[in-house]
Amino acid sequence: MGTGGDQDHYEIHVLKGPSWAFFATAPDREEAVDAALPMVGRDGVLAVKVVRESFDPVSSSFKSRTVLLEGRQDAISKAKPLPNREDSRFCFKVDDFYSLYGRQQIAILLRQELDRWVITPTELLHVPDHVDRLQATGTVLQHVVQKTAIMQVQQTKRPVTERAKELYDLIGQAERRLFTDKKHKRLPILEKGGTAALLETIDAEQNRLYLLNCAVCGYLAPLKTWRSKLEAMMALLDEPGVTAGPRRFLLQVIDVITGELLSSSVALTELVGASPDLATQLGAVADLYLGRFAAADALPAVRMLNQLVGEGQMISARTALARRVLGEIATTRPLTKGNLAAEIAALGTLYRRFDHVEGTLVQLDEIREAFRGRSERQLGSGVVSDYLAATPSSLDRAEKLLALEANVIGLGNKRRLAGFVGPLLTGPDAQGEVVVHEGHPMDMLRRLVAMQQVVLASQLDDQDKDKLSGRLDQLNLLLFERSGILPRAERSAGGPIDRAITILRLCTAGILTQGQSRERAQRRALALITREGLIAFMTGADEAERTARRAILRNLLQDAGLENVF
Repeated sequence: MGTGGDQDHYEIHVLKGPSWAFFATAPDREEAVDAALPMVGRDGVLAVKVVRESFDPVSSSFKSRTVLLEGRQDAISKAKPLPNREDSRFCFKVDDFYSLYGRQQIAILLRQELDRWVITPTELLHVPDHVDRLQATGTVLQHVVQKTAIMQVQQTKRPVTERAKELYDLIGQAERRLFTDKKHKRLPILEKGGTAALLETIDAEQNRLYLLNCAVCGYLAPLKTWRSKLEAMMALLDEPGVTAGPRRFLLQVIDVITGELLSSSVALTELVGASPDLATQLGAVADLYLGRFAAADALPAVRMLNQLVGEGQMISARTALARRVLGEIATTRPLTKGNLAAEIAALGTLYRRFDHVEGTLVQLDEIREAFRGRSERQLGSGVVSDYLAATPSSLDRAEKLLALEANVIGLGNKRRLAGFVGPLLTGPDAQGEVVVHEGHPMDMLRRLVAMQQVVLASQLDDQDKDKLSGRLDQLNLLLFERSGILPRAERSAGGPIDRAITILRLCTAGILTQGQSRERAQRRALALITREGLIAFMTGADEAERTARRAILRNLLQDAGLENVF
């Protein structure tokens, strides 16, 4: 059952006979194309096409444009068009209930009931006892139909009662089909050890997908836990005598049911175990998505699922795992029980697992955008203010924010972070903290160097990097000059080269920032290194000592960034 939503969507149409038939909808072109192309040549599908439907508010109608057409040209040329409908996201025929979009809507509208009964949408559609249970609830089905009808008539201006009646008629047709097949014993019964025989029996049937779904779902019907259902499905795939072709067909059905199963948070918790926080749970889901789930106490069925997903054999299941993570990322549920730093670190760790992996109906750009959105919310002004509230020092605040950078997702969010750090370093408070501080000036100089190194090693925008690095250099230079460290080095004992060596050691001691501060010391050291000074530096030393002194000076110059002096 479809629902209203975005003004544009993409439909997948399939050609099995003389006429095109609606199969499913997708939110974007890439997902629709990826789902449509593998269908050609399978289960009687002669051709597929993807159609973009754009709603025109002026005419209150949808305008169609075909963006993909693939398959047998002779069949395409003779095919009759799809019958006109007001909105093909909705269910207008019984088969629409079985489509990807139809099953997704069933999952959304009946989530609580499905979890309570421990069944998936596909099971509900293919097992008469499950349908009886839904009908027995009375008000649940009535509420779902009313809610769906109201959403669907918002653009068409049709009476709600008229659309509700259509939906009840479609539900009735689906029920009659299922119960008639049951009455006439047309629903195949799958028994343990009989998978190969069943697949052979239905292989030539035109509706073999429907029959296999009924058989597998009927086989799962007596099982009352998600764990036992996954175990049963994985065992079916391992039954002896099932050859490669029939096994692929069986896997297609099991993949869909497993994907629906994994869409339930209740089922996921039962399969991967309870977690202390959401980040840990999503980490386990991400590992399963990547085929890397390695919990020591993992169920054998989960290990087999992990292998199949990792090998790319269960696209629906893998897509459900990705959707599960993205769904949670879109919420405001905290990932951890810690502060903002813990939340941002958890998000960054999770993002790095997904950032390079494709191969599902979820596009990589969609994954990145979901994480960027969560990262943006984490950097809200109020959230950051609360995080810094107990930290009065401007430098301490800047350090705390810079420590977040590695796990902030998206260049725009990194710019936002830099926007919080900049005023903390340029304001009078930071300058006062640098000039007037407890402890030795060397400690503060090293702190400023460490902060600059964090900035330079970051993935901040180059402009932001230059601004923050430059401001830290200014603060470092200010303290370096006021501390009198350089004049004392220039007055140290020994000749000009000895004093130059003392200054060069300042350049390599980790107390001078890159920029003006280090350049000031470099210039003063170079001014002391004259020909006369070098002669005096070497006078009175034997050859071994002169070699050692040259090596010391050369190494210091190199470490201070002045390797081209000699």
